[in-house]
Amino acid sequence: MEAKTLRRQGIKSDADQNDRRRGSFPKPTTQRKSTTMITKIKRFFKRQRRLAERYPIAYTVRILIVAAIITGLAAGISKLASIGRKDQEPQTAVETPEVTTTEKQTTQIEIATEETTTRLIGSMDWDANESYMMAKMAMAVAESEDTECKALVILVILNRVWSDRFPDTIKRVITQQNAFTPYQNGRYDRVEPDADCWEALNLVMSGWDESQGALYFETTTDGETWHNTHLDQLFEHGALTFYKEK
Repeated sequence: MEAKTLRRQGIKSDADQNDRRRGSFPKPTTQRKSTTMITKIKRFFKRQRRLAERYPIAYTVRILIVAAIITGLAAGISKLASIGRKDQEPQTAVETPEVTTTEKQTTQIEIATEETTTRLIGSMDWDANESYMMAKMAMAVAESEDTECKALVILVILNRVWSDRFPDTIKRVITQQNAFTPYQNGRYDRVEPDADCWEALNLVMSGWDESQGALYFETTTDGETWHNTHLDQLFEHGALTFYKEK
């Protein structure tokens, strides 16, 4: 019995040795038969390479379609994210600056300057007393002249106010020593402005200005005067000649 068992084992042992000599190995197990994820990925890329080699145009179109789908999905996700951020952000009101009355007046004056040859005055911010003083000076200087001549006298006063070489108020310009002969000789104190003087002031306030920046005037004469020898003559209007500095 024992001998028989040993023979069987010996036979089995000899068979195993013969199998090893022939290079046979144990049969693979079920675990080895299973395909790993890496193998699947490799097979996938092999199939794609084969498709690209066999059908290059169709494969290219397929790739482009897939790329477009991915791009569209990415854009949609980005858009949804941006909408979500906007919803979370606090809404701030946009304030539109209001145009003040002063700015509107300035704009209108600039437009009028471009469209006409007249030079509009820089400011009309004076009170009733200053208006009375300018109308009074127009009466003292140009009582017998027309409305525009009286307006030119008023503009000379205003041109001096806006010049750096003269006082910066209407009252100080009119009362400056030796500035206007009618004020120095007392005629200014004896006259009262008539309706035409007030009309001349209204003409100036409406934007009319043909003074050409005149700072001086005198009664027109053929003789030699300080004005016509030291100043540049601009023009004559009525009985007056108007000048500016050289």
